[in-house]
Amino acid sequence: MDRGSDARERVEASALKLNSFVETAPSEAPSDGPLAGLPVGVKDCFYDRGRTPTMGSRVHPPPSKETAVVLERLRAAGADIVGYTNLHEWAIGGTSAVTATGPVHNPWDLDLVPGGSSGGSGAALAAGLVDIALGTDTGGSIRIPAACCGIVGLKPTQGRVPTTGYVGDGGPTDQIGPMARSVAAAKTLFEVLIDGNLDDVDPTALRIGIARGSPFEDLQDEVRVPYEDAVALLSDIARTKDVAVDGWDQHWWSNAALFINDTATRVAGALREHPERFQPDALKVLRWGLALPDEVIAEQQSVKERSKQQWAALFEDIDVLVTPTLPCLPPRIEDLTVKLPSDVSEADVAFGRFCGPMNLAGVPCLSLPCGSAGDLTVNLSLTAAPGRDDIVLALGAAFEDQTDRTWVDRIAAL
Repeated sequence: MDRGSDARERVEASALKLNSFVETAPSEAPSDGPLAGLPVGVKDCFYDRGRTPTMGSRVHPPPSKETAVVLERLRAAGADIVGYTNLHEWAIGGTSAVTATGPVHNPWDLDLVPGGSSGGSGAALAAGLVDIALGTDTGGSIRIPAACCGIVGLKPTQGRVPTTGYVGDGGPTDQIGPMARSVAAAKTLFEVLIDGNLDDVDPTALRIGIARGSPFEDLQDEVRVPYEDAVALLSDIARTKDVAVDGWDQHWWSNAALFINDTATRVAGALREHPERFQPDALKVLRWGLALPDEVIAEQQSVKERSKQQWAALFEDIDVLVTPTLPCLPPRIEDLTVKLPSDVSEADVAFGRFCGPMNLAGVPCLSLPCGSAGDLTVNLSLTAAPGRDDIVLALGAAFEDQTDRTWVDRIAAL
C-alpha cells in the first residue's frame, strides 16, 4: 500500500475521534519532486479542480472552476493531497470548536481544542495522518494550532505566497503557509509554495530580541516556565537582549477588526438572508465585523501603516523577536475560556492577542515547540522583518538541534 492510500485509510478511521477532515480527495499517481509521495492535508478554503471549499460552514463561497496556485505547486512537487481539513467557520476563530460538522479535537487530549482556524491541519499532523499540511493565517490561524497541537507553523511574509484560488484571494492581513512536524519539513514545503529556494543563514550571527512587558508577562505557569527555559537556551545560540514592542494591543485589535470586517463583508448577503445557516458563535462575530463603521475601518488601516513603521524600527536593532505563541494551554471544548494571571479570557481573545500584531505588520513568524506541559507542548514564536522568512526558519532549525530535536515528529496515539 502506498503512503497516500494508507493515509486515507487512517483519516477515515480517525474521523469520529478527531473530525479533522471535511472530505478525502481521490488518490493520484505519485510524481517526482521534493514532496514526492508525501501525504498532505489542505485547509478547506481553496478551490480545487471545480470543487468548492466548505469553509467549515453551511455557507459556502461561490463556485469556481479554478485550482489554487498553491495546490498546483503541491502536485507539481509530487505531493499527494489526501483531503481537505476542517477549520473554524469562515476562519474567524482560534479554536476550531465552531464548525458546521462539530468541533475538531486535539489528538493529545480529545477533550481539548486543537486551535484554529487551521485546526484540522494541526490535528491531522499531530495524529500522524499526514506528513505536511497547508494552513492560512489572518490572526494566528497557523500558529495557534501549531502551539495547541505541538507542531511547527510558519506565517510567511505578507504577499510571499500566491493567493490566487484561495477563497476571497486572501484578505487585508492574510497569508497561506506551511505546517509540519519539523522546521526542515516546513521549510521544504514553504520553498514549494514560493517556487524558490531560501538562502542559507548563520543563526549564530543573529541578534535576538526577547519581548518583555505587556502582554508577555500574563502567562499561565505551565507556559511561563518552559518558555523562559527556552529563552535561556536561545542565548546559547546567539546574542540576546530584552526589548519592548510599542502598541501591541492596538495592533492586535486593529488586525482583528480588519480581517473580521473583510470576512463579514464577503458573506454579507448570507448574514442578512440566511443567518440561521451560521453557527451561533460565528454569527455573533461576523455581525460585529459587519457593523463596524467605515470610519473605524479607515482608522485601523492607518494603524496598520503605522505598525509597519514601528516594526521596521524594531528590526533596526534586532534580527529576530521572540515571543510566546500563546499565553496558555489549549482549553476544553466545553469551556472556551482560559484563566490567565490577569483575568479569565475568551480563548479567541487570548490567542489572537499574542499572534495578531504580526499579521497587521505583514512580517514572517514561525511557531515551534520549545517545552513540555505533560503530553502537551509549549511553543515560542520567532518573528523577523518582511522578507526574512529565511531567518526565522534558520533559527528555528538551530533551536531544534539545541534541544536535541525533542519535539520533532511527535505523534499522538489515538
